[in-house]
Amino acid sequence: MNQRTKVCMSYFSRNYQYLVQNFIVFAISIYQRYLSPKKGFSCAYRLHHHSESCSNYVKQLFVEQDLKTAIFLSEQRFQECSQIAKTSAAQQQVSQATSRSSLIGRRGALRFFSLFTLGIFPSQLRSGCPGVQACCSAIIEDKNDNED
Repeated sequence: MNQRTKVCMSYFSRNYQYLVQNFIVFAISIYQRYLSPKKGFSCAYRLHHHSESCSNYVKQLFVEQDLKTAIFLSEQRFQECSQIAKTSAAQQQVSQATSRSSLIGRRGALRFFSLFTLGIFPSQLRSGCPGVQACCSAIIEDKNDNED
């Protein structure tokens, strides 16, 4: 390969890299403007670290770094973001399960029982059973206390 061919190849390589980088930056800009606002959630990495989103980070990488480095660093960032998203989803499931179980505390159980007994059981059953009658009156008193 002669010197002129090497220069042409080098020029083509730099030009190709420049075109690819500009296309990626353009595609990320389109994503940020039109798709990201409509997807309904934010970047997990940004929320966790209180920093820029992955799309901003990757866009900046492709502007400032060479193509190989930008691809390598963006892959790392996406892997970290994915791991944070999985961890956050697991924590959210645990949190939701805990909040559901706390809803069925003393007052939650009493309210559920009052809706069930006062709304579904026939009046004969409520009046004929002293245990149910005592419980219903306690619930009604509790409800009246809360309203005051």
